[in-house]
Amino acid sequence: MRAQAIQVVTTTAEKKDAETLAQAVLDKRLGACVQISGPIESRYWWNGRIEMASEWTLTIKTRHDLYKQLENLILELHTYDQPEIIATAVVEVSAGYLKWLTEQVGGADAEVGDQKSEVGGQRDKGTRGRGDRAKE
Repeated sequence: MRAQAIQVVTTTAEKKDAETLAQAVLDKRLGACVQISGPIESRYWWNGRIEMASEWTLTIKTRHDLYKQLENLILELHTYDQPEIIATAVVEVSAGYLKWLTEQVGGADAEVGDQKSEVGGQRDKGTRGRGDRAKE
């Protein structure tokens, strides 16, 4: 069965908190990629009144079957009493990106494979890394 990709969004009050959370997600292989963007302005109801805050958004690319582990990690590390944690199913995804995503994540049972093609060594079939948008 084909893995189902999801994107999970959460927000933090400080950029350093976003960076810490992103690193933990990647270290535990619960996400293949974490994008941090911001600051953004959020307005929301809290304790009976409308609040406003500057926040940082994390968008985490992962698999659906890893959601619960990811949610637990976010809840464990997050500084908010009730953090936003929203998962959205990816309706369409290119085969190559899904293959890459699936190979990078695994959660508690992940085995870290040979990273030579990713770090400092030659890349498979001469391709560039995922983050390099230049064409060969």
